[in-house]
Amino acid sequence: MNRIAFLALAILLVPLSEDSVFAEKISHQRVTADPDSPARECLACHDGTVGKCNFQGPHSKLPVYPPRGKEREYASVASLKASGIRLENGRLTCISCHDLRNSGARHLIKAGQGNTICGRCHIKR
Repeated sequence: MNRIAFLALAILLVPLSEDSVFAEKISHQRVTADPDSPARECLACHDGTVGKCNFQGPHSKLPVYPPRGKEREYASVASLKASGIRLENGRLTCISCHDLRNSGARHLIKAGQGNTICGRCHIKR
């Protein structure tokens, strides 16, 4: 069974939660996606085999925020929430920095942010 057929079957077999039935849906790269999806849904394509982007780098392990023992080097969770950055179960995930509702090339939570989005978490001292 090829990967796309497997993913389609997996999606059909996953029971829908009440929330998912009413979730907002957006067209993204020729598929319908929930912009508030957990990271596992993003990674179904963005694992380097189907999607254009390969999820690699320092955030690819979905780190706990803030990193233990480095709390002074990072903004508080309250500060992140106030600036629009969301955590999933206390971890940085795809939706922490990306929002499919924004049409920019990388779907950053605030259009035109580029690398300045990094400064919302990483504090320069």
